[in-house]
Amino acid sequence: MMNDTQLTNTGEEWEDTALAKLVIICCIIFYIAVATLVTSRLWDCIKQYPRLILTGIDYPYIFTETREQMLKHLDEAAPIKSLQNWQASWCNEGSPLLSRNDPITCAVCLEEVLKTQPVRCLECRHVFHCWCLEKWFLRFHNTCPMCHRAICLDVVLGVLDMV
Repeated sequence: MMNDTQLTNTGEEWEDTALAKLVIICCIIFYIAVATLVTSRLWDCIKQYPRLILTGIDYPYIFTETREQMLKHLDEAAPIKSLQNWQASWCNEGSPLLSRNDPITCAVCLEEVLKTQPVRCLECRHVFHCWCLEKWFLRFHNTCPMCHRAICLDVVLGVLDMV
């Protein structure tokens, strides 16, 4: 015959087991929800910014332009000049740009552009160090860092999406 303490212990054990199962099920559901969220965010990044994952990773994307071809397009769109030559060619005698002594700052590196340094001037008249704009352009940016106007209209930058 079973006494009352054995029945009580069996009931408590059942409650403990049920609670443990419930906690495990909740943990599994939480893990699946977090994994789904992380995976969906990662997939969104991959779809929107394929160039971010191309550096150093073998991925099924194909570059459409070589480095040399891209620099050739950049040279046609924004030839290299010294800042002094650029100011002389773009500014009139009475232009406020010539009379002002304010330093010009490169928007890519945020450093001052000296008069003797090589620069590239875009059609929108924004000026950058030549190496800064090359670095920007070669990282698959076909727009001005300041106003986002297209640098080269005939260039297909980036990758062909194979997905």
